[in-house]
Amino acid sequence: TGTPNNGTITTPISRGTWNGGNYATGVSTTQGTNHDDNWNLVGNPYPSAVDAIDFLTLNTNIDGFINVWTHGTLPTSAIADPFYNNYTYNYTPGDYITYNSSGASAGPGTFGGYIGAGQGFFVLMNHTSASETETVTFNNTMRSSTYDNQQFFRTTDDNNNGRVWLDLIASNGSNVRNLVAYVDGATNNRDRMFDAITDEKLSLNLYSAIGDEFMKIHGRTLPFDQEDRVPMGIKVPQNGNYTIGIAAVDGFFTNDRNIYLEDKENNTIHDLRLNPYSFTANAGNYPNRFVLRYTNETLGGDDLVADEANLWVISSAGLAVKSTKNEIQSVRVFDVLGRELAYYPNVDGYEVPLNTIQKNNAGLIIQVTLSNGTVVSKKAIY
Repeated sequence: TGTPNNGTITTPISRGTWNGGNYATGVSTTQGTNHDDNWNLVGNPYPSAVDAIDFLTLNTNIDGFINVWTHGTLPTSAIADPFYNNYTYNYTPGDYITYNSSGASAGPGTFGGYIGAGQGFFVLMNHTSASETETVTFNNTMRSSTYDNQQFFRTTDDNNNGRVWLDLIASNGSNVRNLVAYVDGATNNRDRMFDAITDEKLSLNLYSAIGDEFMKIHGRTLPFDQEDRVPMGIKVPQNGNYTIGIAAVDGFFTNDRNIYLEDKENNTIHDLRLNPYSFTANAGNYPNRFVLRYTNETLGGDDLVADEANLWVISSAGLAVKSTKNEIQSVRVFDVLGRELAYYPNVDGYEVPLNTIQKNNAGLIIQVTLSNGTVVSKKAIY
């Protein structure tokens, strides 16, 4: 109805003054945070699509990402109350697609970067903005007749970059997703346009870390370094079994580049290309448990060749490990999902029978620590 908008359009935004950390609201068990009074719901005012990155680049008084609601999950009584009130049924905060220059948190092809006509989305006003009430600006430079305004979702792929989407999945099937993106222009420090903070209210969460900040989207520098390490943390709502797996990859990760997950608590390095990693955890927040990495020293490397050539796994009548060069210090046995089955400490010898492992023709990963400090992993069927 009326004349379509054209030219410069400004939309008011505002922020609160609270910056003192998490606090109890008194109306639900979910705590408030520093960011809760800085969110603003705005919308594309034009009858054509706008480029989200052009919008974010122009408006430096907001953090460099947008949140778009997907409405993918119906309200349920199983979801925790929001911080601002107590309700019987609640939506899940995990239904937002977060988007910035690194990509979309929900995976490749879920959001192509163009905000459709009339599309509403959330922005986060900066604590450091000059005033508590300001505006964001839309203008015609963000628009083009070539932008897709018919389809909200579209496929993207950039082989010069590489992105990995990881899912944390609970035993009841609920999941949350994280994006680690190696993209042009990003650094390994906090980048306004390439990193996006995670939602601390999520009871199930998988996040990466930049110092003491936790990220839902984490941009990393190029050129890609296979020795890069990305600290990862989890938050789980209850004791139980959980799984971390690759949800999607694009760019140079489509070329079968190795992707490993290190579990520092279980002292394992798991190949996510083979299968997801399953583990147990008690309810709580574990900011330092995992590391996303792309090499596995326990499976190869020039400094391990000689030791591997003199280390044997014998799996005939019984299962045993034998070394012909260095004494064996300890042995850990894992199944193919990365679960520890047995631990043999203080071996201090050249051979050790793995008597507690029962024969069931299953794949095993046997991690051997030698007296010279070398850690070697051998695969066996027993």
